[in-house]
Amino acid sequence: MPTTSNNSVTGTWLPALDNTTTTTYNFTPTAGQCATTQTLTITVNPIVTPAFTAVAPICSGATLSSLPTTSTNSITGTWSPALDNTTTTTYNFSPTAGQCATTQTLTITVNPVVTPTFASVAAICAGETLSPLPTTSTNSITGTWSPALNNATTTTYNFTPTAGQCALSETLTITVNPMPALTTSTAGNTITSDEASATYQWIDCNNGNAIIAGETNQSYTASASGDFAVIVSNGNCSDTSACVNITVTNIASYAVTNTMVYPNPTTGILNIQSNDVIKAIVIYNTLGAVVKTENEKSFTIAELPVGVYFINIQTENNSITKRIVKQ
Repeated sequence: MPTTSNNSVTGTWLPALDNTTTTTYNFTPTAGQCATTQTLTITVNPIVTPAFTAVAPICSGATLSSLPTTSTNSITGTWSPALDNTTTTTYNFSPTAGQCATTQTLTITVNPVVTPTFASVAAICAGETLSPLPTTSTNSITGTWSPALNNATTTTYNFTPTAGQCALSETLTITVNPMPALTTSTAGNTITSDEASATYQWIDCNNGNAIIAGETNQSYTASASGDFAVIVSNGNCSDTSACVNITVTNIASYAVTNTMVYPNPTTGILNIQSNDVIKAIVIYNTLGAVVKTENEKSFTIAELPVGVYFINIQTENNSITKRIVKQ
């Protein structure tokens, strides 16, 4: 403070200068001067911290509004750096010169956009049960699926995240493989699967649904009356047809090689040609088990399944064994 006034009066000031608060100072003139005391008030304004309303977090790429250049407590100034809507950034506010204000910062959080992830769903066969799709992704995004589950055809489902999450929509395709055709058609002694380009296993419904060995064609010709079905596989899905009854009215022909046995393909009767008296005829399967015995020169083997057999003919003079094939 000046110790000489503008009009040349000298003196001293009290109290000591204080730059932290508004103070009134007293000037006491030096003795011997015709002068009165005087006061001088120095106003000390408080330093203001600019205040701003927090900015809610945004998702990466969302629009960012310009930051206000006047604080909520009336401090003007400018911001730096420029707004960035792709990454979390702390912005600095510099008050305009001449204001008792400090600088201030404001951080805007930018959350990354997440792609929901889901475990794939294994393909099913048409008509099989589909479990509900999860409404929370493996990386914790919640949402809903559309359209409704369909277990009849391959469908792509759309996942829509619940609002307020930084997440993209996602799709999930569930493959539904068609079932093979399980209908059959019959013609005489033959039953045929209506599914083409598949694999087949024929089964005997009257024998505990046992698989008929070696019968893997699209059609099966029965050698004896009974109920039969087929297991059809189209490469992805398999199922079993309904059992169908076949009534055998005609016996298939028999191929006979190098033998004196003659078949009648219409009746399934074997005729034995021999000048000797036939004492016994025994038919064995390939395992050596006896499947039929006869003592007449003419008889039927219609009841025997299709396959290879050995016929042993015993006469008064010799015994001969021949191989026969029932087709």
